[in-house]
Amino acid sequence: MRILPLLLLLLLMRTTSAQDEELPPDEAADMADLYVERGEDSLRLGSYEEARLRFEKALERVPDNKEARLGVARAHFAIGEYKKATEQIQKLYEHHAGDRDGKVFEARIALRYGHAATARDLARTVLKGGGEGPDPAGLAARLVLAEALAEHGKRDDARDVLDYFVKLFEQRHGLLADRAFHADKLRRTPHRARPMSIEMTQIARAFRMYVELSPLDYAMADNAIELVGYARELDPSNWEALTEFVRIFRVEKERSMAKARWARDKAAEQNPELADLYVEVAKSVALGFNEAEAKSLAATALRINPNHCDARAIVARVLLTDNEYGAAENHIEKGLEFNSRHKELLTLKATLDLLLGDKEGFEAGMKKVLEIDPTFGEGFHLAGLIVASRQRRFDRAVDLVRRGLKIDPLNSDAHASLGIFLANQGRAEDAVTALAESRKIFPFAHPVRENFKTVLDYVTGEMVELKTEHFTIRFDPSEFDIHGAFLPRLLEECWADMVKRYEFTPRRPILVECFRKADDFSVRTLGIPGIPALGACFGGLITLDSPQALPRNSFSWAGTARHEFAHVISLQLSGGQVPRWFTEGLSVLEEQPLDPGWGQNEMFERELFNDYHTDNLPKIATFDAMFRSSRVAYAYHVGGLMLEFLRNRSGEKGIVSALRLYGKDRPMREVFKKSFDLDLEQFDELFGAHIQKRVANYRIVPDYRRARGALIKTLAKNPADGETALKLAWAYFRGGRNIDAGAYLDRARNVLPKNNTHMLLLQARLAQRAGRAEPTRKLLQMFFDAGGDAYWAHMQMAAFLKADGETAGYVDRLKKAKAAWPLGVKGNTPYTLLRRYYIEAQMAPEALAELAAQTRIASTNIDIRLKLAREYRIMDQHDNALATLDEALNLHTFDRRAHSAMFELAREKKLWDRALRSGRALVRLLPDEADENDEAAAWLDLAEVAHDAGKREEALKALAETEKRNSDPLEKRVDELKKKLDSGQ
Repeated sequence: MRILPLLLLLLLMRTTSAQDEELPPDEAADMADLYVERGEDSLRLGSYEEARLRFEKALERVPDNKEARLGVARAHFAIGEYKKATEQIQKLYEHHAGDRDGKVFEARIALRYGHAATARDLARTVLKGGGEGPDPAGLAARLVLAEALAEHGKRDDARDVLDYFVKLFEQRHGLLADRAFHADKLRRTPHRARPMSIEMTQIARAFRMYVELSPLDYAMADNAIELVGYARELDPSNWEALTEFVRIFRVEKERSMAKARWARDKAAEQNPELADLYVEVAKSVALGFNEAEAKSLAATALRINPNHCDARAIVARVLLTDNEYGAAENHIEKGLEFNSRHKELLTLKATLDLLLGDKEGFEAGMKKVLEIDPTFGEGFHLAGLIVASRQRRFDRAVDLVRRGLKIDPLNSDAHASLGIFLANQGRAEDAVTALAESRKIFPFAHPVRENFKTVLDYVTGEMVELKTEHFTIRFDPSEFDIHGAFLPRLLEECWADMVKRYEFTPRRPILVECFRKADDFSVRTLGIPGIPALGACFGGLITLDSPQALPRNSFSWAGTARHEFAHVISLQLSGGQVPRWFTEGLSVLEEQPLDPGWGQNEMFERELFNDYHTDNLPKIATFDAMFRSSRVAYAYHVGGLMLEFLRNRSGEKGIVSALRLYGKDRPMREVFKKSFDLDLEQFDELFGAHIQKRVANYRIVPDYRRARGALIKTLAKNPADGETALKLAWAYFRGGRNIDAGAYLDRARNVLPKNNTHMLLLQARLAQRAGRAEPTRKLLQMFFDAGGDAYWAHMQMAAFLKADGETAGYVDRLKKAKAAWPLGVKGNTPYTLLRRYYIEAQMAPEALAELAAQTRIASTNIDIRLKLAREYRIMDQHDNALATLDEALNLHTFDRRAHSAMFELAREKKLWDRALRSGRALVRLLPDEADENDEAAAWLDLAEVAHDAGKREEALKALAETEKRNSDPLEKRVDELKKKLDSGQ
């Protein structure tokens, strides 16, 4: 075939279709080849519509062009238009009857429809018509045949097919390695490099499939990794190689998430439209409990290919665990309409029946799955994972996984899950056995499994156990003596309180494990270190961070323990069916008695304020999904406010009613109607009104950055909308884009009244940011004259007044600032500045009041409580001092300063129980640099208090410890105590 000069080709491409028809056959063929080449380029870039048009241009010139016809089919296939792709294959047969590449493509489509038998027969037809050697169609057909056989559970037959690739690799390894070594050179001739890259990918895929079918042959995964690496060196745009790369590393497990995200980012540089790749990445990131990310990736795949059943399954699974049963069912049904034999979707459909209490429906559904593939024990494993996540029913999850393992005993992941679920039941020894079985099958790195094994060895081999009437509590040995005096007592108080109020007695004993190291807690809870949580509840097992696990002033161990015990009530009372938002909200609400600043977190209240003013408050029907998002901490806050609202409306009887109805598998709409006399939409409306009242007195400006896109669209529709322009100006100001903020502010000024307070305030803020003090002050005065009231404005004017020495005005502005935003507790807040002023003015009661108000909001700050307790003692407010020290110890039981203050005050007030607890802690918290005199004094203090409390034996032991050290300076006190002990006083 002769080649037209490039200039002539370009000129011909600009001619009309009528002129094209007059081209000589050889020139038409050249044009067709050019369009095919460009169509291939478009496919590699993910421009599927453009690719289709180019391939069709080629077919207009040469109707029997096989590559063009297959190209059109591939373009349709990529976006899920399988029917249209099939039509193209049928047209291909008009000119190329029985074409083997067409048959392979047809078989691949059949697999997407779930027609494995059809795919099997088509693949066998291709192989019968093939010649000797590893031709591309033959290799592709063998892969399809193996997949089709595996779909029906015929694993041995599938492995027999894949053995061909093992032999081929042995024969051609040297050649493949040589091609990889010369990859740089070969890339210059794509017509040679790409076929070799495809062959390497096909062999790698076969090896990966072989490993999945033969769990004891994991070493083959290394060859697969090597091959896809070679394939990508030869052809960096071989996206199937990149997708296979993700699948192979998921088999390897240890680096699966990192490699998957790398592959996604790599593809996004050139082709962001790869549905299969997004699905495989989603499956990999889900291994690390990143369900929200997996759901988002699968949703992207569905945007590209709405008929991708694996993507539907991923989204549906996350929706099931988020209690969005209706949305999950919609995805399941849409997927099954397309592929009625999709095993994961059928399993999810059956699991939905189980979640709704239809056990017969579940059994019937799983029977249908096993009729398709009798070896699919993974279905029961999947059901167990969902039940564990959604219901915290680990007993049920254990039974399900064991059923799956009877079908497929070589499923190492299922053995690992079994171990985790057993551990969550408190059955540590059985868990270790199951994890060991997983390792026997898969002896390579499996981070979650190995992490669990390590921490369980610590739990069963090192932790110290303490039993109370209702709890079995485990501690790190180094923490037992101190924390063991606090945590058990608190838990029993929670039991007495909540069991009575909720009229429900949990199964006992409740197992509680308190971890000295945050990573140990994290691993015990999810199998991976670094989760941003403080505690977890599995129904009958509670895991907790100890006070020493995280930095001081970061959390309340007591509030966390109470929160987790509340989960015991809600999970057991509802049989695990309570939605996550409800159980978390109730647990947050139950922190209230131990949290003086409950519901007043500055950051979360700002978010609440912003969400209300941008119409972004979460809707109750989909609220669970927020607990998988980056806003999970804020979701806890909102959940607590929701439960407070419901309790205020219907009392605890309404909450108990709701939990019991959830336990009967009733849907949320029915639960709300019967327990709270509300439709879900009514709740959203009333809760919104409740939040409106809550934030009404906050005098701050909403952060409009999240709403910027919607605001731009609104302004485009009505350019004269000054309020929207002003909101956009604030959005850009918050983002640090002063020029854009000024531009939109000018648009607002052209429309809005000159005394608009939000407009004046933004002008002042821009002036202040530019370092223009006098204009800032002038604009602030205009703001106040116009009736403005804003936290920042008051604080900034207070700074001006202080510089001027106007004390009365300064104090007045600080008071107004505090009223405008009463939740600021860090830095130079109105509380700290007013307190400083009152101290300088020798107004002690007023200074103390400011410190007390700030302390109430600073819920997790122990340092400020110690300061407040000292001030209370100075003012002879001993009861307040004791209550404040109790709060301090609820934050940290290992703080020597808190124990010292408590010991001194409790001893003075003859509160022997408190004095003894802190005295015992003090002798164990002696600093390393303490000398013998300090140690002796601490032991003597304890001995004296033990005597006064009637604990003679303890007093004798403490006195003996005193005398082991240099107690000469304490001789008089020692002698006096000895006389008392000897005389029995």
